Amino acid sequence: MEIENFEVEQAPEYTPTHFILSLLQVRDQAHINHWQTRMEAEHVQFGMFYESFLPLVDALVESILGKYGVECFQFGEAQIGLTDYNGNHMEFCEMVDECCGIFCQVFDRDEDSELYNEMDNIKMLRNKLTYLLNQR
Repeated sequence: MEIENFEVEQAPEYTPTHFILSLLQVRDQAHINHWQTRMEAEHVQFGMFYESFLPLVDALVESILGKYGVECFQFGEAQIGLTDYNGNHMEFCEMVDECCGIFCQVFDRDEDSELYNEMDNIKMLRNKLTYLLNQR
């Protein structure tokens, strides 16, 4: 009996491009959720998130590009996946958490502490959205 040759899947090696594209995916998904919700409170809260998120993303991405150069953001023919909003706002919050996870894999906490400070603002916005949407 032979042992099968199993391929072990390794975690993908993320780059600044992956992270920046994940930010754009969160931005666009928030806007889709804002448009598709049937509840006024969710409409307002996703709108608040979207409007507050854009300046945070811009500041963070410009900081990354200023530190590492625009060459670190090469996306070729990348695609951003979006889904219909199904009323489960926690799925959206998990998407934001996943984006934060990619950030932590790409950037070093000690060497990029100023970027982590910017990312903390995005986490705070995510927490605020969770709180407000759980008030319904």
